[in-house]
Amino acid sequence: MKTSHISILTAIIALICSACSADEPRPADNTAAPTLTIKTRAPQAGASEKELINTWWIALVNASGTVTHIFDRPADKTDATDYEEFKMTIPRGTYTVYAFANIARGTHGLDFTVGATAPDLSKSTWSEVGAIGDAIPMTGVLRNVAFKGVASDNITIEVVRLWGKLSFEFTTDASQPVIVRKITMTPALTKAVSLMPDYTSLGKAPNLPEGTVCTALEHASALSIAKGDAAATESFYVLESTAKSHATGRYPLAFDIEYADGITRTVSALAYQLGHINRNDHVIIPVLLTNWLIDLDVQFYPPIGGYPAVVLESKGEEYFASFGSSGRFVIRPTVTSASGSIVADKDIDITISTSDPSGILRTAPYRDEKTLEIIGEIDTDHLGTAVVDLEISIKADALQHRILRKFYIIRKNS
Repeated sequence: MKTSHISILTAIIALICSACSADEPRPADNTAAPTLTIKTRAPQAGASEKELINTWWIALVNASGTVTHIFDRPADKTDATDYEEFKMTIPRGTYTVYAFANIARGTHGLDFTVGATAPDLSKSTWSEVGAIGDAIPMTGVLRNVAFKGVASDNITIEVVRLWGKLSFEFTTDASQPVIVRKITMTPALTKAVSLMPDYTSLGKAPNLPEGTVCTALEHASALSIAKGDAAATESFYVLESTAKSHATGRYPLAFDIEYADGITRTVSALAYQLGHINRNDHVIIPVLLTNWLIDLDVQFYPPIGGYPAVVLESKGEEYFASFGSSGRFVIRPTVTSASGSIVADKDIDITISTSDPSGILRTAPYRDEKTLEIIGEIDTDHLGTAVVDLEISIKADALQHRILRKFYIIRKNS
């Protein structure tokens, strides 16, 4: 189970076959008459009808690989349900039981015909993803099921949703309303997944078909959000995926946000708690859209006789610090949300990269692990400009927001 706003859609379906204990008398005609109970294992509160069982059918395959029986949901059963019983009469024996919900027989390679050889589904894949409101397809298989003609045998088969569900819950504390135009998530797009579930991977990283490459998923939106509003949710279905191909092992996110001035800007973040999405998962990601305010306070400590002043200017996302002599400098970043809340140092991470073609730095800027200040030193002998790229990561709820800033260090004569 995932925690901290990332929840799991626990709507695995159970197909239970009941019959009598082994010491009870068996029918003389060598048949078994189990009752099948189809039900959701743990229904999710608020699940829509299309996220429940609307249609179902099962196929029984004997030890020689021949389809012996097919049972459909009775025609008079048309409601969406999480619980239903069905009684069947079959010869005693050992079977493989296939179960499908919300998938029509004869489609997607499910060519089961009584008396014919069953299709080999071990390498079959599924590539379709529907929209919210479409019935979610579910599959399951249980092998070596022995029907002995006794009434108390309980056999459970899990029928698992083929899709996961992503829900982004947007709020904002910005002074003006914003519109979410696009959600991009990398590497969350999978072209195809295995048709049948791997029960051993449920709840952890999925086992994807060999050669699968997960790429960027893009979802268009037109969600309007204003300060003080309840969370606005954008939900959609996805195939299972894993972020292991990304350097962080987590999913980078980008949101194209249209602001009140009509300009669309991209806001970057990292879903730092999320490394995979499995079929049947419901992943909920809260997103706070705020105008992060980055304040860089610069202190300069020149040698005796050095020019002590530092001139700091800012233009949008760029900062310019001019130094008149050599010496040590310290940059203290402060991050504030649009609501005025200062972000704690423990929730800020800074990655620093420096370009110094003029050689003005004796010590390139680095972040002190104890004080969390950025420290560097200007050299004595050179004039020119060094460019420091700051990637500031801010943890807020389940996301790690990514802010980029450029800091120009200018060494000139006093």
